[in-house]
Amino acid sequence: MANTVDRLLGIVKSAEFTLLIAAFMVYMSNPGVLLHTDVTTTRLLPLSIIRERDFDLDEFTFLYENKSELPYYLKNIEGRIVSTYPVFTPLLATPVYLLPALTGLDIQSDNVILLAKISAALMTAISCLFIYWTVKRCASEKTALLVTAVYAFGTSNWTISSQDLWQHGPGELFIAMSIYLLIRGLKEEKCIRYAGLALSTAVAIRPTNAIIALVLSAYVLMEHRRQFPRYILYAAPMALAVLVYSQTYLHSMMLMGQVYNPTERWDNPLVDGLAGLLMSPAVGLLVYSPIFLVSLIGALKPWQGERNALNTQLRYYTLATAVFILMWGKWRYWHGCHVYGPRMLIEILPFLCLFLARPADEMLKNRRLAVLLLALAGISVLAHFAQLADLGGIFNENPIAANALICNGDVYNQEAWWDAKNTVYARYADKVIALFN
Repeated sequence: MANTVDRLLGIVKSAEFTLLIAAFMVYMSNPGVLLHTDVTTTRLLPLSIIRERDFDLDEFTFLYENKSELPYYLKNIEGRIVSTYPVFTPLLATPVYLLPALTGLDIQSDNVILLAKISAALMTAISCLFIYWTVKRCASEKTALLVTAVYAFGTSNWTISSQDLWQHGPGELFIAMSIYLLIRGLKEEKCIRYAGLALSTAVAIRPTNAIIALVLSAYVLMEHRRQFPRYILYAAPMALAVLVYSQTYLHSMMLMGQVYNPTERWDNPLVDGLAGLLMSPAVGLLVYSPIFLVSLIGALKPWQGERNALNTQLRYYTLATAVFILMWGKWRYWHGCHVYGPRMLIEILPFLCLFLARPADEMLKNRRLAVLLLALAGISVLAHFAQLADLGGIFNENPIAANALICNGDVYNQEAWWDAKNTVYARYADKVIALFN
């Protein structure tokens, strides 16, 4: 008994426990949630899994008037109402919902939204641990803490992933887990096989993560060939689960757990999409997280340095990152629709933070460079804090609609994504000034 108590106290006093609790508490600290219809089904499905022991949404009749006219996030498959999106995110959230669901939770109450936020915040906070553990293997403790803080609060993890049950947060969690396992596998090769399960789970959560899984699988095949059969074996159960769900509920194994044609809507001009993803005032990655300018340096280092095991692995990570950005550059909705910040690039944040680690480690040893690094980190955190700040109730507005970014079916006002007034800095500067007028 004494040993158990000592172990528990050791866990509570650890840096990891402090990091987990701190991230979770900050994520839960803002009072509101920017509601979005994309996550309607993921908020409700845990209740169906617990109470009905199935993955359909037939019991939630308040979502639709009749089964022939459904909102875009629902689909009628031979009389059964199912989610348009994959069901593995709500499956992961089910433990958080369990007790409230079994004790009479009202399915239309605000408590459902709160449970979704708790689930999202917890999964995002856990992903912070994997970033911390990974960076500690490549850089100093001080750098690991800084990079983890950037990952937690200087990115869309604070404003999107941790705030509601989007697919991005859970998918990112398992990508961060797979990176940790692969980095650890450089010294403990058996860890490589477990990355198969982590990556297959990331794909089950969000099928577009398959592009990352394919690149990292190529790495395992080329650099750890003895582990590859076991890697595939560990990936198989989740792949089988997706096939079974797709056949049972969607009546097609080819759908990969979602009711979307994967060949549609890849018609965006690539240059426009890439420029928008990186530099758009409304959603550009480098606008909202300028700290990742340093990550660009870190991404180049493995190609310039000696060819060792770590650099080889990092090269595959740069390829996965580049291909992922190219993919979303071709997507018609590269901007992520009615959400501020680079939502479509959330899954590559673990890679960008790993690229940040080594140059950050060097910059912290030089006073001037350290000031620059901390300034970029501070701006990144401030940009995301401003999005959550409840200045004049702005957090309860639809930020894109508030700026007249017009959506009419598939038609968007593309010029609005490049309006400098749509940066978070300009919007909230106006709000702050208004408070003193």
